Amino acid sequence: PYQTFGELIEAAREHPDTVKCATNVGLPVHFVPLMVADAAGVQFRYVQTGGGAKRFPSVVAMHTDFAIFGSLEFIKWADADLKPIVMFSEERLEQLPDVPTAREQGIDVIAKANRIWLAPKGTPEDIRDHLVNALRTAMADEEVQARFNELGVVPAYVEPDALRAELDGWKAHIEPLVAKARELQK
Repeated sequence: PYQTFGELIEAAREHPDTVKCATNVGLPVHFVPLMVADAAGVQFRYVQTGGGAKRFPSVVAMHTDFAIFGSLEFIKWADADLKPIVMFSEERLEQLPDVPTAREQGIDVIAKANRIWLAPKGTPEDIRDHLVNALRTAMADEEVQARFNELGVVPAYVEPDALRAELDGWKAHIEPLVAKARELQK
C-alpha cells in the first residue's frame, strides 16, 4: 500500500503499532526494521511469517504491509507485485538505480546482507589460512565480481578480524533494540 519509504514511516508515525512488518523474529531481517523504528521514532507491528519465501506472499496478499528483502530477492522477483521503496545501503544499487537509500530519506540505517563462510571450531590454523586465502583470491577475481554484480550482490571480501569487529559492532547496536522490543511485547 505504500509507494514510498516516507509514506510508510509517516503511516507508522500517525498510527503506532499498526503498520505490519512480515519478518522472522530474532534474525537479522527483524533487526533492520527495529533499527528503522528506533531511528525514525516509530513503532511497527511485527508479524512472524518466517523466511523470505513466506514473507513474500504475506506482503503480496496484503496480510502485512511490508517486509525486508535482500537485493538479490528484489531482482529475482522484479516481475512480482512488489515495489522496492528503500535500500539500506550506503549507495544506490546499480541494478535498482531508482530505489533510494534510507540515508537519502533521512533515516540513517545501513544493513549488510553478509554471506559468511564458517569453518568448524577447532579447524587447524593452516587449513583455516588456506580457506581464507582461497576466498580472498576468488573475491578479487574480476569474473567472480562481475557475476556477483549481475546477481545484485555487492561483492566484498572482509578479512576475518575485520568481520569479527563488524559483527561485534552490529551486536552492540542491536542488543538494546531487541531488549526494547521485548519490553514492548510484555
